[in-house]
Amino acid sequence: LLALTQSGLVRSGLLDPQTESQCSWTLHHDYLARLIITTHRYAARWQRFLQARSHTFYTVTGLRSRWQALLSPWEQLRLLFETQRGQVNLENHGIFLILSTAKVIPFILALLLALSGTNLVLDWQARNAADLVLSNLNNTYKVTASLDGDALRQFWVLAAANQRFKTAFVQRSLANANSQTTLVNHMEMLNQSLFGLDPQFRQRRHTLNLILTDLNRRKNSQITPYSALLAATIYATGPEVFGIATGSTVIQYLTAAMRATNDGAILSILGMTLGKLSVYSTPEQVKDCANRLVTNMLANSDRRQIIQIGQALNSLEPKLPALQAQMAAELYKKYGF
Repeated sequence: LLALTQSGLVRSGLLDPQTESQCSWTLHHDYLARLIITTHRYAARWQRFLQARSHTFYTVTGLRSRWQALLSPWEQLRLLFETQRGQVNLENHGIFLILSTAKVIPFILALLLALSGTNLVLDWQARNAADLVLSNLNNTYKVTASLDGDALRQFWVLAAANQRFKTAFVQRSLANANSQTTLVNHMEMLNQSLFGLDPQFRQRRHTLNLILTDLNRRKNSQITPYSALLAATIYATGPEVFGIATGSTVIQYLTAAMRATNDGAILSILGMTLGKLSVYSTPEQVKDCANRLVTNMLANSDRRQIIQIGQALNSLEPKLPALQAQMAAELYKKYGF
């Protein structure tokens, strides 16, 4: 103790103010008070900061002054962090903290505007790119009536595109009647380009809903072969996934599209697609389809189209009524196929 006293670590001979008895030894030193107070203030600086800002908020007048007294988003995050560390007690400051969250609203609005603006720009770029692909396909098909290297490259572009681009392509193709003939004649290639990398059917579900929504807004006379054919082609890739109710709707639109066109080539494609889904169609729907095909065949002079229509009738044969099946057999014999 003598050595500790000589080094200034302890003191002796002090009186205890409570017992008025002499205290033999003490570690209390006045010169340490400032250091201890400074250390305590640093440790509790965020608690003191919260108290000061809360006091300022309740004492100032005017909306602008009170707004400035509220905590900024960064200060709120820091106080939340210090609260988790146990350095800040939020008791008695609840109302002030709730009001301070109003300062977060401008940041949230700015973030939403930025995200919305970015999304609009990306959609605009996807639509322009989709229009370019459709235009290139249409121009190539007009010149060659077939798909050459340039047209095949457009399908490659579509196959490698992301979901946003493919969705924009479907939307633009539904609205652009000029390119639909090309797509109808190469539906299988279009189907592979759009959904070749869609094992979970996410893109197909989204696209089919998009098409059915568009078809639902149209009258039967306005239903295009392309829309109905694309819907039917998508449904045929997984009838068990989409369900019977969806299949019934798709077939209704398919038969409506057949009634709305007189093009033998288009009718044959629609008829063959219906033949693939004949197990999900009613006998009345198959009968109407067959009547439409037979009527067009009898009025058609293009042997190539007649053969295509005959193939479509052949795909419907398992569900054809007896009379129509007999008529189809006579037509097969007449035209030699």
